[in-house]
Amino acid sequence: MKYLIIGNSAGALGAVEGIRRLDKAGTITVLGEEPYRAYSRPMITRLLKGEADVDGIAMRSPDYYRSMGVELVTGVAAESLDLDANRVSATDGKSYDWDRLLLACGSKPLVPPVPGLADLPYVTFLTADDALAIRERVVNGGCRRIGVIGGGLIGLSLAEALMDMGAEPLIFEQMPRILPSIISDGVAGRLAGMLVDRGLAIYAGSGVAAVEKTGAGYVIRLNDGSMHEVDLVAVAAGVRPRTELVSAILPEGARYLPVDAGMATGQEGIYACGDMVSLPEQLSGTSKPIPTWPNAYMGGRTAGYNMAGGKADIRVALPFNAFHYFNIALATAGCSVAVNGDETVVWDNGAYREVMLRDGRISGFAALGDIDNGGLLSWLMRRGADVSACGAEIAAPDFSHLSLSPELRRELEETVKEGQNEGSGSY
Repeated sequence: MKYLIIGNSAGALGAVEGIRRLDKAGTITVLGEEPYRAYSRPMITRLLKGEADVDGIAMRSPDYYRSMGVELVTGVAAESLDLDANRVSATDGKSYDWDRLLLACGSKPLVPPVPGLADLPYVTFLTADDALAIRERVVNGGCRRIGVIGGGLIGLSLAEALMDMGAEPLIFEQMPRILPSIISDGVAGRLAGMLVDRGLAIYAGSGVAAVEKTGAGYVIRLNDGSMHEVDLVAVAAGVRPRTELVSAILPEGARYLPVDAGMATGQEGIYACGDMVSLPEQLSGTSKPIPTWPNAYMGGRTAGYNMAGGKADIRVALPFNAFHYFNIALATAGCSVAVNGDETVVWDNGAYREVMLRDGRISGFAALGDIDNGGLLSWLMRRGADVSACGAEIAAPDFSHLSLSPELRRELEETVKEGQNEGSGSY
């Protein structure tokens, strides 16, 4: 069997490991657009701060690809797919054939149509080379005041690293709150206050009207008329899926390539995973993008297993984020912003937490400051357990398995014993 993987990140590693569970002899070729072996994108802040080089944030050892029998082709991008011939044309002038194909093309920065922005040498923050380029501008280029367009995960991660370097980032978020896609006004307001107390400048609710060159720097003009001088403009307004390669099989009007729970696209022998896909979300069953690292890896692992002849569904098709910004812990999962019909249970005593309930079952949560029992809440959510009897205690930081019914406690104990059972079924 000849396996071809387009993309060389978490999904690709998962696919290699899924394939090798069943097929030890098939040939595996990985095409990676970047000149590096797979590295942790969330760790590119370490490159920016000079704490590591690219090898220092690699997700596998230098010997990994050889030991797994993988031909890694770096610095090469796929240009086109020939679906009839099962062949990919690449930028190195070569063609690569497949019996089974995994598309793990990832995402690219979303650049908003801000007047003047396209004419400027702005930076983005998604790859290792992005981080190294920003470091050069800050350390050797004299850039100290950096305007960050976007107050989501990428923007806050960049801002924290810049402050650690002694720079002065300014966050500009069009929506009324930071992290607008994953937390509510209540959580965002408290988090923003904590970040401002730590010295981060945040301008939310008035989008960027224009960016202009002025002297040695730039002026960011907001829709409210205020103007802010900066030395460098960083675009961190989110990402968009890289689906250019699959336009022939992309449904009309779709932004993401849909896959089933086995990561199959519906095209014979072609699978996909990661930021470029939408997949059945575990709670609702509807097809949604879930652009998180665990889902990219597990989607790739599920795809690889199925490409090699197995039969499995992805285990963790659920939005989940856990991170620390400025030594502040934040975790979110599921539908972490209440929708119509949801009941929101709030804990506001030291830590701040919101747990969303739908028909007595957890549909999502956000925990700020204390996230220790996030794993338990996630398990209850995936399980679809009725927690209505727990009342307000469900949002408390000290909510534990001892608060569950005897039946749920026994089931949880069995789940812990089993761990991540890789025998069969699902990942």
